[in-house]
Amino acid sequence: MSDCAICILEPDEIEREILEGILSDEGTLHFFSSSAELISSLSEHLPALIITETVIGDESGYHICEQIKNEYAAYDTAVLFLTSQTSVDERLKGLEAGADDYLFKPYDIIEFSAKIRAAKNRISGKAGLKKQLDLASNTAMQAMSAQSEMGSVLQSVRAMNEASTYEGVCDGLFTCLKDYGLGCTIYFVKGQEQTYVPTPGRQVSPIETQIISMVREKERIWQRGYRAAYNFHHTSLLVLNMPEDAEKSGRLRDSLCILMEAFDVRIDNLNQQQELTDAHEWQHAVKEVSQLLNTASSRLQTSVENSHSALRELMDDFWELIPRLALEEDQENTMHSLMDKAFENMNNGLDESEKTCAVVGKVIERLNKM
Repeated sequence: MSDCAICILEPDEIEREILEGILSDEGTLHFFSSSAELISSLSEHLPALIITETVIGDESGYHICEQIKNEYAAYDTAVLFLTSQTSVDERLKGLEAGADDYLFKPYDIIEFSAKIRAAKNRISGKAGLKKQLDLASNTAMQAMSAQSEMGSVLQSVRAMNEASTYEGVCDGLFTCLKDYGLGCTIYFVKGQEQTYVPTPGRQVSPIETQIISMVREKERIWQRGYRAAYNFHHTSLLVLNMPEDAEKSGRLRDSLCILMEAFDVRIDNLNQQQELTDAHEWQHAVKEVSQLLNTASSRLQTSVENSHSALRELMDDFWELIPRLALEEDQENTMHSLMDKAFENMNNGLDESEKTCAVVGKVIERLNKM
């Protein structure tokens, strides 16, 4: 996205030079020494990708991020933090402040560039997502007024059980999450592939995937403030906006556990079905390869036998022909030597072919056992 300005809040001259060297090919760079200077001119650079330290002198980068996200909520902005901290709490602080990702020190140039491009792509996709989010919010409000929370759970579980694809199962889960008005990211293992899917109208940020990865093995229900994760054997659900009301939050927690239990079982069923399908396909492929090798082995064995027969006939004809040529003794010895060498080479070649037949036979035997 070439029309996205990159605004960098960095008072340190050395850090500026480093960042300028890394980002020189990524677009137009604008450096600022203070948050006031950045915010006062930010409207001139929208849409913008903003890079800032987590601490700028006496100022908190998280506070600056919150201010930007609040004042420019209707505009396309993305905030990336520069930091050397990698803890879950550090990422949670960034998530609370509305940040999109972290750039860790010391800089990995390849990772740095990849995250910059990903952030710019998220900015470019926000316009369409806003419309989807508005539509999803309206749908959620209508659904919540038409059915109870438990009714939504039963409807969602039924939809998941009837679905025959991973996408269908996710849609079944989303029918309830939309009714609850929750912004979430679900994680599951699809075969051997880790998959992250957001509720409709959202994009998955790198921080969300990092948090899910870091809390999956900690506890079944993990919660910090309005953020909560529900972890099962094959799946996890990260909720970004648990309600403030303690009673409603408790009811939701129970409902989400039921939902995720059903979702986990259904994902496991689909994985097993896929493994069974793959096993049948593998079995068919092994059988087909075995048949082809068997055919090739038979043809090779026939070719070797024919070659042996032809070589014997050639040798008989040669020994019968030599006396008729009336050659001198030294000429006859030379002919004998040349033919002996040629016959020896041909026999060696045939021996190698027979060894190849034996190897192919062992391969066929092994494939048949498989």
